[in-house]
Amino acid sequence: MWEPVRTAGAAATGALTGAAVSGAWNWGLGEDAKVCKDEPGVCLTYYPLYALVLAVAIVAVLVPVGLWVSRIHPLGVSVPLCLLLMAYVLLCSGDWLQDPGTPALQLTWPFVLTCAIGPALVATARVRRLQVPALSALGILIVVSLFARA
Repeated sequence: MWEPVRTAGAAATGALTGAAVSGAWNWGLGEDAKVCKDEPGVCLTYYPLYALVLAVAIVAVLVPVGLWVSRIHPLGVSVPLCLLLMAYVLLCSGDWLQDPGTPALQLTWPFVLTCAIGPALVATARVRRLQVPALSALGILIVVSLFARA
């Protein structure tokens, strides 16, 4: 398969995963808000937990299947790396870390593009002549995101 097609497939996998996780998380929080809207005291439901489990399942299924379909080999290296990158992106992107009162994970173009960058760079790093630039870009993105949160 042609390398740009593989990279596009990996990016589409990341974007689809980000959009699906955002939808699952926002569904859980929306249902929680509906149930608790008339509750004057503390209201605890299982919807956020359901959303978290659903989000983990989505990532655990979509990333390996998407990388397998895109033929991003070796899967033993690319799948764990992409799973870690997706977890990192989702944890850093969630408002629950900055403002616990509004824990929404907004489905926006920057969010979806951020989810797509990690798998695309992993796919690009497979090409020998592009390994150094792809891994450098990945490192820069991780370091910049660490400082951007502060």
